[in-house]
Amino acid sequence: VMEQFNDHGDDEDADGINHDNSDDLSDEYESSDGDHLDVQMRRQIEGNDPDLVKLEIGFPHGNGWERDGKGIGKNTQIKELIISDLDELYGNVTMKQDLEKFSSGVAHNRSIQKLSFCQCNLFDGEIFRILVPFFKDNCSFECLEMDGCDVMPECIHLLTTALAQFDYLKEIVLSCEINEARELIQVLTGHSGLRKIILTGVRIGRDGCATLATFLQNPESKLAVLKLANNGIDDEGAAVLATGLTGNSTLKDLGFRVKEDITAAGWGAIFSTFQSPNCVLEKLNLASNGLKDEEIVSLVNALANNSSLRSLCLSDNPEISMAGWEAFSSVLRNPNCVLEELDLSLNEINGEAVNFITDALINNTSLTSLNISGNSINDEAINNLTNALVNNTKLRELDLSNNGNVTRTGWQSFSAVLQSPVSALERLDLHSNYIIDDGTMIYLANSLANNNKLKELLLHYNPNITANGWAAFSRVVCNKSSIMDTYHSNHTLQRLREDDYDGELPEDLRSLLRMNRENSRSAAARLKITKTHFREGFTVHPFIDMESKVLPHAIAWMGRGGISHELNGHVYGFLRSMPSLFDVDRKIKKREDALLFDVDSLNRKRKMED
Repeated sequence: VMEQFNDHGDDEDADGINHDNSDDLSDEYESSDGDHLDVQMRRQIEGNDPDLVKLEIGFPHGNGWERDGKGIGKNTQIKELIISDLDELYGNVTMKQDLEKFSSGVAHNRSIQKLSFCQCNLFDGEIFRILVPFFKDNCSFECLEMDGCDVMPECIHLLTTALAQFDYLKEIVLSCEINEARELIQVLTGHSGLRKIILTGVRIGRDGCATLATFLQNPESKLAVLKLANNGIDDEGAAVLATGLTGNSTLKDLGFRVKEDITAAGWGAIFSTFQSPNCVLEKLNLASNGLKDEEIVSLVNALANNSSLRSLCLSDNPEISMAGWEAFSSVLRNPNCVLEELDLSLNEINGEAVNFITDALINNTSLTSLNISGNSINDEAINNLTNALVNNTKLRELDLSNNGNVTRTGWQSFSAVLQSPVSALERLDLHSNYIIDDGTMIYLANSLANNNKLKELLLHYNPNITANGWAAFSRVVCNKSSIMDTYHSNHTLQRLREDDYDGELPEDLRSLLRMNRENSRSAAARLKITKTHFREGFTVHPFIDMESKVLPHAIAWMGRGGISHELNGHVYGFLRSMPSLFDVDRKIKKREDALLFDVDSLNRKRKMED
């Protein structure tokens, strides 16, 4: 029935009328077992639903692949198509044929801007030959992504051939094992509008480096992002690539992950390009490269006069010793330093090495984000960090997670940073630090009593925090002692976990954080006052100690913004219960008496003058 239904969709009856109706799905079609798309999604595809901008198609095999390929081919709203989980197709001829039929339909699409293959076995790459019309005639297409895909040499050849059919690709992300990619790199450089190239596991070798270097020097090149990982680049290839970097004036984001393939000589060649007057590099990622002290010294020298680099990642380079970090600290001490983001995580940095960094932070005025998570920081290092940051007015994000050597004493010391009136911290990550509840949580919570900057204090994966610890934060976020205490509570803190799932937190604390997150500070304060002090409606009792001149303003403030019908009703009921505050007739009579007095006085004055 399914085959007959699909075949009938493109046929015309003898009367010449096409009876295919994309919205009219047969019962058999809707109830087919193993269908990869639900009926609603299929209707969105065939109905050209403008809300369907991103579509993910996942295998294993289901029903209707050919039909859905045709539906996607005719659709003009889909901007991103993701094809995922094709690993099970290996050796299955039927599934391979279904994929090719599906691709034949997709080839007619002219709206898709991004095509992604995730965790796919692409066989011999026949899919790319089928998609040639899509690549060639779809002027909207900009980005191709292949993540975790198994590919054969024939597949790369057909992919290269397909990419040679047009020249307007803007982004390519290849994260898969490709042993020979010289022709592919050559074809990619023909796309002069390429803005992003990310190659992971793609062995480009020296020849590929030479091709990329030429592309980087091309005055028409618009390349802004280049990230290379496990590409078979040695010192010679690095030196060749450096010549291209020296002459480039568009690249802003550069990343390497090559481990031991490049030695100090190769890194020296690459780092020297940062001194070029053409360099506009803003972001550099050198994570997991096995860098040592010699490479760090070379990097420090290159950055001495650089005025463009804003973000630097040196994560997971544990072979850098204390001498290397001492040398690196000069970058932060440099009065011309423009670094804003620095990631030093997972480097096994101990207390003494951290001291070089923290001492350099005392006079640094550029850094806004610092990550020193996953190191061997102790109480002494935390104390030095506290001294460096207590008067810092620039740092907004700090990650101290996964530093289990810090004790309660160290965290209590650090609470001085949160109490500092000049602190600019908005995000502090302390997760996985084994913070205990007896005193530590209370210190952290109380330090936020007058803090109006910190929005996120991440404490997840600290299993020893109990209800008593969370209660300390509940009191700070909503002090229930009086209306004024509630008013002066913390209405800035929004999260105590990184994600939206706050299962560890008590329900009342989750609710309070949600109020802070979804409302302005003043609106959050009104909500808390209403829910805490006026659960049964507005009464006189909470206002007894308030001056009569202040009271009307307090009432007006409570009703400002029309928070809810319930609140407005409470305000109305309260006003009716205290008419003396708003006795309009009495006030009008008093004003009239005053006017009459003025008139009488004027008449008496005129008589005396006469």
